[in-house]
Amino acid sequence: MIELLIAGVSFFGGGSWSCIHQYEYPQQNVRETFISHVQYSEDLSYVASSKIVYSYLNENEGFAQFSYAEKGVAKISGNEFYLNGHAYNVTKDFDKIGHFKSGYVKEITEFLNTPMQPEEKTLTVVSKTKSEMTVKHLPSGTITQCQASSNEV
Repeated sequence: MIELLIAGVSFFGGGSWSCIHQYEYPQQNVRETFISHVQYSEDLSYVASSKIVYSYLNENEGFAQFSYAEKGVAKISGNEFYLNGHAYNVTKDFDKIGHFKSGYVKEITEFLNTPMQPEEKTLTVVSKTKSEMTVKHLPSGTITQCQASSNEV
């Protein structure tokens, strides 16, 4: 257990990461961007504050944004890990074009908390330095870019 703790703390490089990944939906001309700030403790528990930003593919400015918090425990094995957590306090920050109707906050909350098997949510570390980490979700091929951060969540 001590080895896992040491590996986990060193794996997450001081405990705080800012990460981003995107999904593109060309048929709808929409990009969905997830931005998370995750703070790990020595016991590998974590708290995170995250945003989901929706924008058009040809624009950088978002037309809608949702925020949420998450807490849980990181599970690590070799260069793979997954976050076993629970999302809460989902809020709609803005929706400039009225795209998302009133029930969408509940839908996001349910989606973020849908039970998944570990292999469905496992991320593989593709590359890592003291200040940057690239991880890949193998089933989807989604790449997440992370930077070490000294900011507390």
